[in-house]
Amino acid sequence: MKKLNSLAAGAFSLLVCVSSVQAAATMSFQQVGAEVVGTLSGSLDLTGMTKSPGYVSQGDGFVLPEFGYFSTGAKLSLQDGYFDQMSGPSSWGPGVGGTLADISSGDAVYFAGAANDFWLPKGYASGDALSATLTFLLTDFAALGAISGNYIYTLTSGDTLTVNIGSAVPEPGSLALFGAGLSLLGLWARRRRG
Repeated sequence: MKKLNSLAAGAFSLLVCVSSVQAAATMSFQQVGAEVVGTLSGSLDLTGMTKSPGYVSQGDGFVLPEFGYFSTGAKLSLQDGYFDQMSGPSSWGPGVGGTLADISSGDAVYFAGAANDFWLPKGYASGDALSATLTFLLTDFAALGAISGNYIYTLTSGDTLTVNIGSAVPEPGSLALFGAGLSLLGLWARRRRG
């Protein structure tokens, strides 16, 4: 029983360490019937990053895969900019000219992968939840010019934002480790009985 308690304590410690790693956000685009729906969720760690003076968003939601751009939220939203403070892919496909979303709601976020810049809602603080939705009616990834895959951007703080297009949304590492820990406990208990 002592070994089981030690093993359980070790698995719990590992889970606590993993879940204390930096935050992360995901912009996930999925085909839902005759629509493409984009959902932004998560949070970002801006520790040590420099924000620019305020900016006013000029557009509703859109995607421009050719340059790795997306925008969520409503027109004329106040935002803070973070310039040249991330790295990652400059494109998610050949989409030229951009496509405006039919429906855009939630937080005002502007993300420019090719320029390594992004804008967040004015007053955003590290760890605040981000949430937004884009809906493109009667379309698919080919019409948007987007290629399926995970496109990972790393902020200078070390945090990440993943743009997921049509593939399985990555599972947070803490859940995978927790599952592995439970599996090990089950194997250990089975060996002990047998």
